[in-house]
Amino acid sequence: MRNRYQFCGSDGHAVTRRGFLGGLAAPMFWGVTQLADTLTLSEAQAAEIKKQGKRVIILYLGGGASQLETWDPKPGRPTGGPYASIPTSAPGVRISELLPKVARQMHHMAIVRSVDNTSMGADHDGTGMSIGRRKDPFVQFPTFAEIAAAELGRQDRAVPDHVELQMVGVFRYESKNPPSFLGTRVQPLVLTGGKRPENLDRLADLTDMDHGDREALRSLVSKRFDRNRSFTSGAGYNGVFDRVRGLMSSDALFDVDKSPAKDLARYGDGSLARHCLLARRLVEAGVSVVKVRHTWWDTHADNFEGHRALCAELDHSLSLLLQDLNDRGLLESTLVLTTSEFGRTPKISSELGRDHWSRAWSVTLAGCGTEGGAVVGATNEDGTEIVERPVTPAHLHHTYYRALGIDPRKTYTVGARPVFLADESAEAISELLS
Repeated sequence: MRNRYQFCGSDGHAVTRRGFLGGLAAPMFWGVTQLADTLTLSEAQAAEIKKQGKRVIILYLGGGASQLETWDPKPGRPTGGPYASIPTSAPGVRISELLPKVARQMHHMAIVRSVDNTSMGADHDGTGMSIGRRKDPFVQFPTFAEIAAAELGRQDRAVPDHVELQMVGVFRYESKNPPSFLGTRVQPLVLTGGKRPENLDRLADLTDMDHGDREALRSLVSKRFDRNRSFTSGAGYNGVFDRVRGLMSSDALFDVDKSPAKDLARYGDGSLARHCLLARRLVEAGVSVVKVRHTWWDTHADNFEGHRALCAELDHSLSLLLQDLNDRGLLESTLVLTTSEFGRTPKISSELGRDHWSRAWSVTLAGCGTEGGAVVGATNEDGTEIVERPVTPAHLHHTYYRALGIDPRKTYTVGARPVFLADESAEAISELLS
């Protein structure tokens, strides 16, 4: 005879009134107070976060920053443009005069001046640089940021593993990557304009206690349902609730305007600066991967005036970010990248612009054990060809993973197919790893 306290015919749904109420006697408030406390960062908490693991900040200069106006200047050459090069804090290393503050941080940074992503996809969506290999019609590869989030993230964190910060006017060609075989959990929480996520407030007529009670009830029923079952979709469903609860309790963290007044004054009102400050706050609070998208570097016309303005913001923001991370003891465990989808042509157009150029351009790395002051690769005197140490996105990805302590030879199983975490034909750039 079916028990009258069962919800349906399944024995797994059996529950008595006493058992139900007993379950509700468990703590109702699912650590809301604890979460709020852990996200008010003190020096001691920052030190603890530092011990917990490595993290990544990616400064993505959308549209294609010019290597000739940043990391590989060619002053005095027909391709060089009007700007000079200046010495840096790294002996013998010179960069564009448009980056004087960054020049003083160069002893923390490494430059790769010989990137060639022609064969791996040099479109505006940046696929070749983001996945570090050629596309495969049968596998949707995850991006570097998604893999880093999967490998470095922790299930017990209230904050998300992967956050992407975008300007209000996102560059029109930057497409969103569809879910990879790693699923949606590692995709970014996207924040626009340095503001908190929308729709995180509880209903106005719902008290904190009622909100906690509802979650306790939902959690009890879900756990009873899962007790004798194993469904991926069920685990994902519960994981979403846990993450939303975490976001609701830490939403102030995502609003850059909640930063200390002295930090807001130092960084200023520029969109890149505000996002770099927010990125610093997020990694301090335990977020594993933060990608900062800064756009409109696509200077087909008026390249030199365009880069004068864009580099001023980059110079201010990146130098402050590196200085702060170093002063707080976080640079040794935080990998900071500046990259684009490609560089810009050495040839200067009739409109004083530079077009797309994937054959010989530059990226930078800093922190997380990378060799500060190092320069890998070289281009010829006009910047038209690589003459030393060609580097592909696959080599860069291997290097990123090694710096983060992730084995790039690790494999995931997609169906019956083993897929290497990074392109198996490449290896890390050993000169960059101390």
